[in-house]
Amino acid sequence: MNGSIEQKLKKVTINAKDEILSVTSKFLPYSDFGVLSLLCWNDADENSFFTTGDTVVIKINDYLTNNPVFSFLGSTHIEQTVSELLSETTMLKFIPENIVEKISKSNNYLFKKDRDSFDYIVDTDLIKQMEGSGYKKLRRCINNFQLEYPKTETKVIDLNEKNQVTKIMELSESWCDLKEFDKKQKESDLKAIQRFIEYSEFFNTLTVGLFDGDKLIAFTFNEIINNDWAFGHFGKSITEYKGSSHYLERETSIILNNLKVKYSNIQQDTGLSGLREAKMTYNPNFFLEKYTISCGK
Repeated sequence: MNGSIEQKLKKVTINAKDEILSVTSKFLPYSDFGVLSLLCWNDADENSFFTTGDTVVIKINDYLTNNPVFSFLGSTHIEQTVSELLSETTMLKFIPENIVEKISKSNNYLFKKDRDSFDYIVDTDLIKQMEGSGYKKLRRCINNFQLEYPKTETKVIDLNEKNQVTKIMELSESWCDLKEFDKKQKESDLKAIQRFIEYSEFFNTLTVGLFDGDKLIAFTFNEIINNDWAFGHFGKSITEYKGSSHYLERETSIILNNLKVKYSNIQQDTGLSGLREAKMTYNPNFFLEKYTISCGK
């Protein structure tokens, strides 16, 4: 790797929060650059970054292949950053649309929309109301769930309560087993959950649970970023309670809306067809589009 890049890179730790936010807070909240996300999906402690002016560069592992990739967000040193990074790797990923718009098309780069990495943005008020044909499928899911399980209860969970954390971890472990994750996948997923719990005190987080009596049947992990935006980081449910995930996502949107949060970024689908179908049920208001950048021939 280019010596100057190697020297600039620093490990993503909780101490990096303010430096990263000093850049990312000036832009729309792309999921790949969320500090809490960078901390959670970092089971090998390999995520790294550096800032230059109003630009932050991240080096993370691809969500599916686990291969290291570079991305960046910002408004300064853009041409230089692209050039330096592409001298060390064949492709940049998760590049926000605003970056692509600022790169001179006279350069010999190939830009490709990466639909698999688009962030889904939902309007909490529209999810709350569920009006119109775009929410027909969601309404059906919600109504069927309420008819089948009329006694379930939605609660905000305090992650300082050990018994609630135990329920979250037990549900997560069962969820991984039902997905037939191998040992490495399961360990990575559970570690991400544990890290969210560990770092939640440093962020404005919201954990919402769906209960059947004392039994936790679904939960969502969320982060309120500012007055308008939230991240939906995780959502897991017991599959035997059909429709519980959709029901709780709507309940979470209602809570966020009551807190005056307008939009929730429920992140990307990574090209997984089942996940894409589930996220499209929420009739996203718009996407935060991302690109890959590579050198032309």
